[in-house]
Amino acid sequence: MKQEELMRLARLAKLDFTEEALFALKNDMVEMLSFVDGVRTVNGELPSGTACDYENLRIDEVKESFPVEEIVSNVVAEKGFFPVRRSK
Repeated sequence: MKQEELMRLARLAKLDFTEEALFALKNDMVEMLSFVDGVRTVNGELPSGTACDYENLRIDEVKESFPVEEIVSNVVAEKGFFPVRRSK
């Protein structure tokens, strides 16, 4: 990426950079653009190895749950919900 192109982009985005910041940004932009070029070479295909074996997942089973009254019996509950203090 040329310095003039980067300055034009900064001007369009209404950003003001020092010479040092512009030089650092230029290096970052070159890295980002080369990463995007690398992603383009994938052609939408998934990598051959995956983190999960989707063929051997367990079957979801609906199971009986505890009654709400039993779950909240030892706490002060409001309408079946646990009250939680708002964090700051």
